[in-house]
Amino acid sequence: MQFDIANLDPEKAAVIENLFPEMAKDLIRVVGLKATLTIIRICGGTEISFPSTGNGGGEVFQLIEEAIGKDKADGLRYEFGAREPIYIPVCYRAMKELRNIEIIRAYDEKTKTKSGRRATCELALEYRLSSRAVEIITGGGYRFKGAAKHRQKR
Repeated sequence: MQFDIANLDPEKAAVIENLFPEMAKDLIRVVGLKATLTIIRICGGTEISFPSTGNGGGEVFQLIEEAIGKDKADGLRYEFGAREPIYIPVCYRAMKELRNIEIIRAYDEKTKTKSGRRATCELALEYRLSSRAVEIITGGGYRFKGAAKHRQKR
């Protein structure tokens, strides 16, 4: 599932960035949040070597370069090239929080034209979660009255 980083307000972005491990923060510093999330999607949970020159780097690095662009890939080469392979973290906590923010945003949008029950079912299918998990993320939806309180925590 792709997250709408462009519409993430600065306060939420700061919260998300604080959930990242140090290596991910280093990547964010070099290439930005959006490119870092792309790198995590491509090779999170693995080690990767960054080439020190403009050529080569293996199949995974070529995928990264295609996805984030040559300029940002060059920044990775400059910062991390000629080192031992580095571990690209999975960033489970940050990715889960981003997913939850996106679900809340989508729920709010869907409930402008649909019932909470219908929106919850659609989101459960879209994100491959149970309806109850979507209800909990969105603050209870149609089952309990804590939605406003839950959303304030985000």
